[in-house]
Amino acid sequence: MASREDLYKGYGLVVAGAVALGMLGIVGRILYTEIDTPVTLVQYRAFFGTGVLLIGLLIFARPLLRIRKQDILFFAVYGLLSIGLNSLCYFSAIQKIGISLSVVLLYTYPVFLMILSLFFLKEPLTGIKVFALIACIAGVILLVMHGGMGSGSVGRTGILYGLGAGFFSALYSLFGKKALVRYQPAAVLFYALLFGSLFFLSWGLFAGKIQVRFTSRTWFWLAVLGIGPSLMGYFLYTMGLQYLEASRAGVVATVEVLAAVLGAYLFFDERFSLRQALGGAFVLSGAIGIQWEEMKRRGKEGR
Repeated sequence: MASREDLYKGYGLVVAGAVALGMLGIVGRILYTEIDTPVTLVQYRAFFGTGVLLIGLLIFARPLLRIRKQDILFFAVYGLLSIGLNSLCYFSAIQKIGISLSVVLLYTYPVFLMILSLFFLKEPLTGIKVFALIACIAGVILLVMHGGMGSGSVGRTGILYGLGAGFFSALYSLFGKKALVRYQPAAVLFYALLFGSLFFLSWGLFAGKIQVRFTSRTWFWLAVLGIGPSLMGYFLYTMGLQYLEASRAGVVATVEVLAAVLGAYLFFDERFSLRQALGGAFVLSGAIGIQWEEMKRRGKEGR
């Protein structure tokens, strides 16, 4: 059982990773001024992330690159679903319905994660988890209704992409928790990125959709996309999973919504209305509630 210090560390890592991941939409929207397909973003996001992480592991932690042959299929599925398809759905949603609505639809994933964790990780269902998820769902509904789904102006395809991103995000936590039983966070992230990259590289070669001619400005932002919010965000979040249950980490990480919506407002003047603020408050209350329950229980145990 994790100590109180480990819990603080886990919450801090998950929150830091979530804020970093919240910047994905900002960088993605910048790139959409020169790149017109989400597949290209996914390809280079995984490429840069995999390359930098490989260099780091070769220099500082080469033994972490060793995995069992029987785990190769696991990491291949992990990379395809939780890195590849998650990214494709998310960037497709951003292209069609904007950052704010995309990120809140992405955060339907605690609901998916709770259901998956009950069946596959045998995690207990507590009252505060139910409260936190209800608060999260209420906040998402308020945010989604803002000038979008409620007014009928948002395309169904974009909404489906957003929900798909939520589902595949839940799989990232679920697969990650399983992988961390045997492997270190850096190794887990590297092989997830590697197989995700290989899948979309193969797809791009087969479909003839790999772009290699960009301006220096585009190359810079592609590198930022792969190394900054992507690599660091996933790495910090995966490290946090070592100290927290997957369902708890999933709810706490809803602060990504606030980071993304605020970034969209500051950089692209996407409207930040009272309804959005209220929805964000509901989402944040879920994250705070889940931490409060854990800290209270640890306090009673004297840990």
